[in-house]
Amino acid sequence: MTSVEKGRERDVGGRPPVPDRTRWSAVVAVAVMVFMTGLDMTVVAVALPDLSTDLGVGPGLAQLAVLAYLVPVIAFMLPAGGWVDRTGRRRAFLVAVAGFGGSSALVAVAGSLGLVLAARAVQGLFGATVGALSFAVVAAVVRPEHRGRAQGLVAMLGPLGSVAGPGVGGLLVSAYGWRAAFLVNLPVCLLAAVLGARAVPRIRGGGGRPAQWLRGVAEMARGRAVAPTLAVLLAGTTVTGAYNALLPFLLQRSWHHSAAVAGMLLLVPPATMALLAPGGGMLADRWGPWRIQLAGTLTLVAGAGALFATVVGATRGGDTADLVRVFVTLVLVGAGSGLILGPNGAMLMSAAPPNLAGSIGSLAGLARTAGFALGPALAVLAWQATGDAGTVTGLAIVIVIAGVAVAAAVVPPLPAADTAPHAP
Repeated sequence: MTSVEKGRERDVGGRPPVPDRTRWSAVVAVAVMVFMTGLDMTVVAVALPDLSTDLGVGPGLAQLAVLAYLVPVIAFMLPAGGWVDRTGRRRAFLVAVAGFGGSSALVAVAGSLGLVLAARAVQGLFGATVGALSFAVVAAVVRPEHRGRAQGLVAMLGPLGSVAGPGVGGLLVSAYGWRAAFLVNLPVCLLAAVLGARAVPRIRGGGGRPAQWLRGVAEMARGRAVAPTLAVLLAGTTVTGAYNALLPFLLQRSWHHSAAVAGMLLLVPPATMALLAPGGGMLADRWGPWRIQLAGTLTLVAGAGALFATVVGATRGGDTADLVRVFVTLVLVGAGSGLILGPNGAMLMSAAPPNLAGSIGSLAGLARTAGFALGPALAVLAWQATGDAGTVTGLAIVIVIAGVAVAAAVVPPLPAADTAPHAP
């Protein structure tokens, strides 16, 4: 047992203490919770028809169950980071896991839409806390030489959970009904709680008073150690979000392929990302996160440029050869994302002072969420503004955004001693 875990919970000043060994069970505990919070963003979509029938409400009202989760996730993400910074890592983790599991159970037993919405809002609150905790816990349990692979694993599972949500939800709902889509969270939360209680250390950063904490977060976010890395994350997720919105228009409206073809191609980027993210983290641990993040952003630009060239030069209707080219470009996009995730998280974790580790996790979560929201919005606006030429216009915007990611990625990281200031 390390000195961090002996006795009472203790504050940490200066740089975070380096653990004697990487506690992978704690990383797994965080990773499965990040996966489940991502899953719950989308799993409800498949449950809505049965939910609305069972509770006797219209589909429009049932859709509020989606917003009831998403709005608190976004609204409370930064405050949750501040709470994590003032609370012990183990205590905050166990409270978040218990709250997420308990609210999942409330959704599953709810007999009215009002109770479903209230429980989903509580789920979102604790989902935001899990997002903030991921950086704080990993920073406390992972040795510096393992940061890339640990962050690659954790950062990969959130988007992967969102992608898996409709499929997992469909299987559960068809077999056991809509309530099973929420009851499935309970054994996972129990597993995470058991692992976390044993492996997550009792350690907290302090955080200071709210005004001091907020000032410290603002200074950190503007600093050269953090701002370029957050910009890469924001631009990269914006590119991915734009692709997800543009491809159905291209494949179904312009090239007249089926929704099944569009759906299969849309699975290519997340599948490639999931395969490469752990490897990207390992490469970051070996050769440095900055180099691998830069390689990832260049790969992302290559994918965007290749798709632009494919669309401009495609035959009318998009033949099989064009579909193969689209597939290749999407592999590049997924590979770029996979190479970015682990190094990006490792750089942010290295830059964050220990008393703001939860807050840096919140900022990363906000950047990721903003990108996934901004990308589709820009894509749809481009399509509406230019009609059938919208794909070309949208891809041109994507290339510009990817270029911003490269511009941010080429900024070399500051030495550890020059990172952002601590909150008083």
